[in-house]
Amino acid sequence: FSPEHRDIDLLGTGAVIFRGEGEIIGCYPTACSHEAICRRPWWGFPLAHPTWMGKRAWFVSHPYSDEDTRCEDQALLLRSFAHSRFAALEEVLLGYRMT
Repeated sequence: FSPEHRDIDLLGTGAVIFRGEGEIIGCYPTACSHEAICRRPWWGFPLAHPTWMGKRAWFVSHPYSDEDTRCEDQALLLRSFAHSRFAALEEVLLGYRMT
């Protein structure tokens, strides 16, 4: 993905939520384009945090804030979306166990 899309700073993927021994109970909402991901910034960004990968320079320039408790990912996206480029792959590459 990266060589063809050098403008993307942060990339996510699809993710399923499962419980127990693998019973799928849902999917994280995922939007693929920057415009769709950032469509309603105050309502949240459909970019599953555990799937994030991106440019090292972006993460260095956009650190988590100690003031953001239990919303670090969404707060970081809110602070950075206007001068960053996000994308996501529709493909599910993560299973997240809910206990």
